[in-house]
Amino acid sequence: MSAVIGTAAVLGSLAACLTWNADIGARLVRAEADVSRLGSDPDPQARALLQRLSQTIASAPNQGSAAGLYALWRASPLHARGYPVRIALWTAEGVPVVDLPIDSLALPRETLGALAHALPVDASSEIRALPAVPGVHHVLIQRTAPDRVLTGAVGPRSA
Repeated sequence: MSAVIGTAAVLGSLAACLTWNADIGARLVRAEADVSRLGSDPDPQARALLQRLSQTIASAPNQGSAAGLYALWRASPLHARGYPVRIALWTAEGVPVVDLPIDSLALPRETLGALAHALPVDASSEIRALPAVPGVHHVLIQRTAPDRVLTGAVGPRSA
């Protein structure tokens, strides 16, 4: 009987080690995927999703409030795909009207305001890739009215 108990204990310990090893292996794979996205290469998917957001903004009413910006983000594929985002509405001079920091990004508010102010008067929108730590951030800069500019900043996504 004690041989059966001893064998069961050894096999149980072996199963626990194998399970632990598989869990660690899966965590390493996820960590490697995260690190690979934090390089200096822009994320083409983030750019495409910002272009879709730009099209939505062009047809969306009520972007002048935090609630309107939040609803815009919640309905966007950026939210569905888990991208970290910061959305803000600025005057044409780069003064904040509404700032909605949904996630913490490595882009200072002043940088986003300067991008809003730098959008040419005859331009409706542009998307810029900005190197930051960690990884490349993408910023949609879109004129929503003659005196208003919306910025949508997207950081690198983690798994």
